[in-house]
Amino acid sequence: MTVTELLIMLGVVLVVSLAAASMYVASFETWSQAGAKLALQRDADLAVCRIVDDVRSGSEVEVLGNGTILTITRQATSVGDSTVNAYAFLNGAIKDMHGNVVLDNVSTAIFESPDGERVRIGARLLDDNQSPQDYGDDSSMYIESLAVCRNLPDVD
Repeated sequence: MTVTELLIMLGVVLVVSLAAASMYVASFETWSQAGAKLALQRDADLAVCRIVDDVRSGSEVEVLGNGTILTITRQATSVGDSTVNAYAFLNGAIKDMHGNVVLDNVSTAIFESPDGERVRIGARLLDDNQSPQDYGDDSSMYIESLAVCRNLPDVD
């Protein structure tokens, strides 16, 4: 094998190696971004399902604080109304009435109820609060759901 053939072979191996490395890096970045989106969707779905379950077990919802606080009550027969749960959007998180974080890394959240029986829940989530060091993999998503109270008071 001559030196020329050896140089040509090394050049081809180098080009193929660089192509393989760039494909690996690109696929890893895509996988990382997809994983971040999937984690956001999973967390948001679990949180919204929890809120929806509480709304369904209630008889009335009340939205306060320009749509940042949701209170769910159930009408009792003789004792009066009881609070099922309350949710508030505070400091980048949605918390329940006991202060437990239901969903974090929330940039915006809104609760809307046109009639006290239905509530629209909307939230935009960020995967890592848009940290500057990881800006290339930042993902965000918006989730929205509509829930209806199922324990409505009897109307005579």
